[in-house]
Amino acid sequence: MTLTLFIQSLTGKIYKILPLRENLEQMEDLQLYLASLVIELEGAYTTFPALKETRNYITIINTLNYFLSHDVDKKVYKREVFKMLDILRKIQLELGGE
Repeated sequence: MTLTLFIQSLTGKIYKILPLRENLEQMEDLQLYLASLVIELEGAYTTFPALKETRNYITIINTLNYFLSHDVDKKVYKREVFKMLDILRKIQLELGGE
């Protein structure tokens, strides 16, 4: 998998946070999903070492970790998810070249 494909796949995975957060009965599912996503993002450092030096990528991991450890309002979730999606686009332009 190329870095570009990986970033594209993350776009959908990050976006999926919104519908999970909308339904309060799915909060446990959301927490499990976020934890799994953080594992994947941190594991990508091995596959794509350039990500270790990418501040924007670290910002995404930090935001997801914050979601895991704090009670966050729906409005804040939405704002931060769209911010992460924009960051992914910037990472793709910076490292993926597309």
